[in-house]
Amino acid sequence: MGEKVKLSVNKKYVLVQINGSLLSLQELQSILSKVIERAIEYQLNIIIHRELPVLQRLSLFEIYDLALFLRRFSFRKKLALVYPEEMHEDNFEFFINASWNRGLQSRLFTTPDGALDWIG
Repeated sequence: MGEKVKLSVNKKYVLVQINGSLLSLQELQSILSKVIERAIEYQLNIIIHRELPVLQRLSLFEIYDLALFLRRFSFRKKLALVYPEEMHEDNFEFFINASWNRGLQSRLFTTPDGALDWIG
């Protein structure tokens, strides 16, 4: 997955660190599809940790489409999005709400520890 993405795997989750400033929507979908396929295979939750400027650049329709894209995988574990508090954006919340409404267990966190506590 190259320099844009760093994956760390343990017994409970896949930690995905994305350099979002280099991503397009298509690149993000490609990365997430590979990560979700592995998470499903090994019954793992997903934590996405990094500033995701790509979500800031997307229209609400594109964010909604991304949530629909993720739903296709029938991912039944938890998806945590970690972003710095100073980067708070309505687009992050809209993404989580759209994902949740599509059946994904997803939440926003400002620290990795919050996401880890939620995953359990």
